Amino acid sequence: MDIINNEAKKVSQMQHSLELFARNKVIMTGIENVTSSTEELINLITTEGALELRGKGLKIQKFNVQDGSLTVEGTLDSFKYAAVKAPILKRLFK
Repeated sequence: MDIINNEAKKVSQMQHSLELFARNKVIMTGIENVTSSTEELINLITTEGALELRGKGLKIQKFNVQDGSLTVEGTLDSFKYAAVKAPILKRLFK
């Protein structure tokens, strides 16, 4: 169990980055989990929050849980990060 927790800590400390090559390939770091994957939609959890990739013919070529790297190929149309909400107390006491 400690090994899994240590690996999760390493990934969460990693900086999230995204490098796009001609809309056909994306290489990312700081990926904690892939929550779902189809040829049109891939949902991810990154160190910066949830990320949605949309496109056509999307395929995960490589996902390394230990270092948090992910490579996706296909026609990439959009990247959408989920809005990060402020903590509840901060929202209540504006």
